[in-house]
Formats: sequence, structure tokens, C-alpha cells
Amino acid sequence: MKRRSLVAFTLCILLTASILVVVIRFAPTRHDHRLTGRAPMSIQNDGDFDTEHGIVEGSGTAADPYLIEGWEIDASPGGCSSTPCRGIAVQNTSASFIIRNVKISGEQYEYGISLSDVKNARVEGASIAVVGDGISVVSSTNLTIFGNSIVASDAGITLTGCRNVYVLTNNVSHGGQGIMIEDSSRVTLLDNVLSGNNANGIVLSHGTNSTLERNTIAETAFRAIGLFDSSDIVITRNKIVGTGEECLYVLGGSGNSVIQNDVSDCKWGGISVNTSNYNVITDNVVTATLRGITLYEACQNLVARNRAANGSAGIAITSSTDCNLIVDNNATRSTLGGLLLARMETQQVTNGLIEHNVTCAVASDNKAACQLFTQPYATGI
Repeated sequence: MKRRSLVAFTLCILLTASILVVVIRFAPTRHDHRLTGRAPMSIQNDGDFDTEHGIVEGSGTAADPYLIEGWEIDASPGGCSSTPCRGIAVQNTSASFIIRNVKISGEQYEYGISLSDVKNARVEGASIAVVGDGISVVSSTNLTIFGNSIVASDAGITLTGCRNVYVLTNNVSHGGQGIMIEDSSRVTLLDNVLSGNNANGIVLSHGTNSTLERNTIAETAFRAIGLFDSSDIVITRNKIVGTGEECLYVLGGSGNSVIQNDVSDCKWGGISVNTSNYNVITDNVVTATLRGITLYEACQNLVARNRAANGSAGIAITSSTDCNLIVDNNATRSTLGGLLLARMETQQVTNGLIEHNVTCAVASDNKAACQLFTQPYATGI
């Protein structure tokens, strides 16, 4: 009997130990999110990746990057040896590193995070409230900027001369410029939220081979998305609500795709293409906007299957813009007309094709009268 009791007791102990092992093995890792205050940090080369410069762990390889985490930094001028002050500055490095779970505040002209000539870096979960630039990246490759919150900065995120960069699920609000990209290629902007900024939302200047997808841009003072001399950019499935000028503006460049965007309440125009050729503008919805889609001195563009409603003009084709394919669009409740040919000498399209577009003009009884136009709807304004 004693032997049987001893065996049962031993089995019970072993079972309990096994359960504890399982619980410990699969229990979620606990992170201490309390932040430690420290002065701004500046890493000038790979040799500066040490504890004195804010590194908490890691060896700098792709599998085990250096980690800068858990710091609260005041980037006011009193704590910096340089002007403008930068909360975290990293430059001239090739080692892999992550900046994560940091909080940076600062006054006018001060930067949150500044990266220059770095590779294989990731910035995630940072909370930045500086009056200068929030996250500034120059001449860098293979970066991810993920899940950061930037408030009241002159420019939330800027990329200059960069390539292979992912900008994902960031929140940029109540500042000046939202996201500014210049002279960069292979940049992906996905699922970012930009709201209440008093300049532009997203601007690409001299950019190539990049994608803007599923971003939400609301209540922007000037333009929500602006492409300037940029080519081969895909702008798709973005939601834009409320701008002081055009919601989506293309100037120069070529070969861009504007597809399946939801655009509304734009003060000047929904989608405007100016002196830019060989673009594809399809399957967009533009509502409550002065002019839904406008082409100005732009040729060889495809405008198809778009819907424009509750504006002055659904599609406006202006000034020497008679070499485009405009088909299967639907413009409803347009007070001036569904298709407008404006400031064109002959009021005719001679080199392009406009057909199978449905337009609905608002009649005096406030009822929409719809027609299928197989020829241009020429109305001068």
C-alpha cells in the first residue's frame, strides 16, 4: 500500500512539473513598457553601437540586430551639443538595428529620429512630438518604418534619396506636411493614417517604382496625395476625405496608375492630371467635389470605369487634351455637365476617343436625367 501511495505521489509530482514546463514554455513574453529618461543620442558609425549610446541588446546582425528601446528623450536645445537637436541620430552605419518603443519630445526645429546613410534598419512603435521633422531618413536602404505616432511636426516622415523602404501603419496628425518622399525608389506606403495636417498629406517628388495603398488621408489643408515629376507609381485603394485643393494631383512624370481610390469632399478637384502622359485612371469613386477628374495638357491617358457624383463636372478635359481614351465612366448629378470640353478651340476631340460614358445632369426639378454618350459631350466653360 505504501509503495502504491509513493508511486501515485511521484506521478503527481511529475505531472505537476510537466504542466509547469508547458505553462512556462508557452506563456507570453512580458515586456516592461516603462520608459527611462535619457539625453539625446548620436551614433556616428558602427563603433558607436554600445550601451553608452543607448543599445540595450543585440550584436548587429540581421538575425540579432542592435536594439535601441525603452527611452524617453527630450530633444530640446539644452540637452544637445548640435543644432537642430535630434532625439536619436544614426548615420554612416551598415549594421542592422531597431529603434523601438521610444518617446521623443522637442521644441521648434528639433528632430525626433534622424537616419542618414544607414542600411537594414527598423523604426517601430515610437511616439514623437517635436515641432521639426518627426522621422527623417536620407540616403538609406532597406528600411521599415512601422506603427509610429507622430503629432504636430513640421513634417511627419521624410525620405530623401532612399530605396527599398516600407512605411506601414503610421499615424501622422495635426502637423504640417504628412509624408514627404523625394528622389527615392521602391517605396511602399501601406495602411498609414494622416489627419488634420495643415499642408499636404503625401507628396512624392522625382520618385519611381513605388506604391501607395490603403492609406487614409483626412482633412488636409492643401493636397491629400501629390505626385510631382514621378513615374511608375501605383496609387490604389486609398481613402481621401476633405482637402483644401485637389485630393489627388499628378504633375509631370508618366506611367502612373490611379486605381480604386475613394475620394470625396475636395475643394478644387478630385483627381487632376496635369502635363503627364501614359497614366491609367480606372475604377475610382469621386463624390462631392467641384470637378471629379480633370486632364490638362495630358495625352495618352486611359480614364475608364470611374464614377463621379454630386459635383460641378464629372470629367473635365481642358486645353489641348484631345489624345486620351475616356470610356465607360459614370458621372451623375453634375450641375455643369458630366463631360466638359473646356477651352478647346474646336470643341471636338480629334485624336482620342470618348465613348460609352453615362452622364446625368441635374434638372430644374432636382431630378437627374441620364444619357449614354457615344460622342463627346462638348460644353465650353
